[in-house]
Amino acid sequence: MNAHRTFVLALGVSCCILTAGSRSADPPVKQPLRPIPFFPGDPRAKDEPPFVKVMRGRPFWFGVFDRDGNFIRDPRSIPDYSGSGRPGGFSTTIARQTPVYEHRSGRLIRGTSVDKPYSVFVPEIGSTVTDIAKFDLKNPDRIVWNLVETVPAFWTEERKKQFPNGLPKGAEPPKAGTPSGFEFTLFRELAHDKKPPAVARVIGEVMEFGRLSDEGEFIPDPDLPLLPRSVVTHTHPPVYAANTFDFYYTLPRPKTRRMEERPEHEEVYEYRSGRLIKGTLHKTGNFVPELGSKVLDFKDYDPHGRRRVYNLPGVLRRVGAK
Repeated sequence: MNAHRTFVLALGVSCCILTAGSRSADPPVKQPLRPIPFFPGDPRAKDEPPFVKVMRGRPFWFGVFDRDGNFIRDPRSIPDYSGSGRPGGFSTTIARQTPVYEHRSGRLIRGTSVDKPYSVFVPEIGSTVTDIAKFDLKNPDRIVWNLVETVPAFWTEERKKQFPNGLPKGAEPPKAGTPSGFEFTLFRELAHDKKPPAVARVIGEVMEFGRLSDEGEFIPDPDLPLLPRSVVTHTHPPVYAANTFDFYYTLPRPKTRRMEERPEHEEVYEYRSGRLIKGTLHKTGNFVPELGSKVLDFKDYDPHGRRRVYNLPGVLRRVGAK
């Protein structure tokens, strides 16, 4: 077991004990198993989000999208490495260089679901972050991959005839660059085990452990469970690469080393496959893209600017620097 895994396990166990001890007088609370629907329009749905299957890394994961478009995996489900394991779950896996939108906190980001890496969303450089209220659900120009009700809405009788082999295929996204005078090295290339560092993803009331892919996507650790957010009490988590990366990477960076002094929000960039999305990282762990902002090529990033890239899966160094 490596040092990162040891720390994660120790953190989870010790914090759970502290949390339980502070509330020892409270009766135990059983988490209700809500009836999650298996497809859009399922009569069991009511006000619940549909149950979906999402690809993260090699396996497929089962869960739901929250109201901001974040995927929250189902703690009762195990990852599916076959792609066809358990029945049910609306599959969000799309490849074929398919033009799609991504929903983030009431915003839409234009991009492509690519073949390599398989089914990863790549934002379109130069496109504008738009308000989802302007999206025409009755006649969508493309699907929103993480808003499943847009899929059946897209498939009109006319489009079924127009695209008999599935969703339309677009052009391969162009390669992104690196800021002039800098070189970008992935964290996994710096690690002795060639793995990116362990991180904790905090979203709403949930925390889970995993690692970041080369594209900036969070990949859950299948061996570690989901935990309640209340366990985020460790005041001195490890910091990687000369204070450029935080263990609780989805939380605004504190001005000191004390966790309780984290600000309510922080203006940052989000890294996605060599693209940067301008926005705000909130104390809930949710990233909100800035309406009207343009998706940037990574090469246009100013490493000395006031906005950091909160999920950058590597480190920028000046060319020739040691």
